[in-house]
Amino acid sequence: MILLTHAVMDAIRAYCLSDSLAPFLADQFVRLAVLLGLACYFPDTANDGWWITSLKPDPARWYFASLSCISGIILCGPAGGILIAKLIRRFTDEIHDNDIAGLTEGGSVHRLAGANIGHAVPADGPV
Repeated sequence: MILLTHAVMDAIRAYCLSDSLAPFLADQFVRLAVLLGLACYFPDTANDGWWITSLKPDPARWYFASLSCISGIILCGPAGGILIAKLIRRFTDEIHDNDIAGLTEGGSVHRLAGANIGHAVPADGPV
């Protein structure tokens, strides 16, 4: 079930959707919904599976704790990198390889509520 839904969602995302943030989040939501649905349908799988019944209670507790830590590392590392890459793609698309011209109004002085923004304020106070 997990393999089938993951393959179908990957095919839909690859062939029908753009490579942007919304399809990525939809894909992750579908994956999470499948896992939660299976967990609700088979609630005792983790406690009754052969891998956990072969362990004593104390190692079983460490097993679940280590799985939680590994899941957190995966979530924060690779998945976070993909999320950040999709969030900043519109900025990186503007740069185009080495054709960096800088910000259109970068370094210019703007007045906002009486403060000078864009340069350092002298030691004796604002000008």
